[in-house]
This record gives sequence, C-alpha cells and structure tokens, in this order.
Amino acid sequence: GTQTGEMTIWNGFQFHFENILQAHNGSIRAMQWTPEEHVLVSGDQLGIIKFWDQYIYNFQTFQAHKESICDISIAPTGLKFCSCADDSHAKVWDLRTGEEERAFTGHGWDVKCCHWHPTKGLVATGSKDSQIKLWDPRASEAITTIYCHNNTVSKVAWSPNGQFLASGSRDQLIMLMDIRTMSVRKVFKGHTKEVTSL
Repeated sequence: GTQTGEMTIWNGFQFHFENILQAHNGSIRAMQWTPEEHVLVSGDQLGIIKFWDQYIYNFQTFQAHKESICDISIAPTGLKFCSCADDSHAKVWDLRTGEEERAFTGHGWDVKCCHWHPTKGLVATGSKDSQIKLWDPRASEAITTIYCHNNTVSKVAWSPNGQFLASGSRDQLIMLMDIRTMSVRKVFKGHTKEVTSL
C-alpha cells in the first residue's frame, strides 16, 4: 500500500507485480490478510477501512475512525479484527459484518499499534502516551497497563506461543515482557533511532 492510496499486488512466487489499483483516497496505513487468505483488510489516513476478496474486489467500505488508522490486527480465528488510530481509540470489529463490537478507551493519546494474541482473546495496544495496554476483546476496560517506555510505543508483537510480548518505542528500546509474571524479561539496546518494526 502506498502514500497515494495505491495497492500493488505481487506474485509471491516469482516476485513480480501483477496489478496496481487505486484502492484508497488517502495514504494506506495498514493492511492484513485473514488466516485463510480469503479477505484482505486495509485502512487509510482518512480513517476508512476496506474489505477485499482474494480477487482484490472491494466488497465493503466503512468509516472506522475519525483520524488516521495506524494498525490492523486480525484475530487467529479470522472472525474479528482490531484497528487503532490517531483518535486515541482501538476498536474490535466483526469481520463478517463490519460491525463495531467494542471500543477500547483508556489511552490518553494516539494509539499507534495493536496485536491480537495468537491463541487467546487478548489484544495488546501501544500508544503515544508511552503506555502498553492489554485488553479483553469482550470488554471496554483495559485488563492492565504496562509502563516500561518513556516515549511513543510504535510497535507491539506477541511471540508465536503468546508467552512473550515485545514492544518497540521512540525511546530507541525494545522490551521483552513475560506475560505470566508481567515483568520485563529483557531490554534490547542498540538502535540509535526510534524502533518502528518488530
């Protein structure tokens, strides 16, 4: 996805592009396939979310947030997904209907990242308020808040088994948290600029 709202479809075996289409009116900020690869969910700078089928046909479009979408994370079941945005909200959606199920309100600033736990009903979010929050997708209140960064949390990522949560921040640090003990297991130092990807 590009800043001009174009989407490029690449062949994953031969690595040449097969199609380019004008997918969004604003900059594409996030996109993710469902586990079965039947639906692609994309989000843009205008707060719009679109659903695409495997032939890249747009079959649903809706205004999800008031500000720019920052991240999208699909549940391992492929039935729900989480989105977060610069409007200080993260939301849970039903992927079959496009209906909003829950709004996570609790961050004091832009919510920059979200990641659904690989096996549990648990969503991690990171914000410009330097906090990481863990949420039950069925509730609007955070289960817990983790204070381990002193600048914007730009990325959160669960380990494949879901025991650890890694976070990257504008404070140039990566934290690895053990969720069973709710403690920082390791701090990775070495980046000299903000960490944007994990």
